[in-house]
Amino acid sequence: MAQIFGSNLQVTVWVCTLSYAGYTGYQQMQVDPSSVGMLLAPPLGALALMTSFGLFYSAKIASQKDAAAALAAKRAAEEAEEAK
Repeated sequence: MAQIFGSNLQVTVWVCTLSYAGYTGYQQMQVDPSSVGMLLAPPLGALALMTSFGLFYSAKIASQKDAAAALAAKRAAEEAEEAK
């Protein structure tokens, strides 16, 4: 329950807020393209941050899986050595 109302809710609020800001900036760009810079900068910056965090998280998970596989292989080799 804590995860549903904790981090997932927080991510949902951020995504909705930034989506609304991006949509508002896009609508304003249709009316007056010269005044859009500050309206689109925060959502695009946030998108870049979320992308970089996502890539980091993916790399971290892959590294942990590799480390776990190496540890399992090491333990299997040690057990095979002890069985001799």
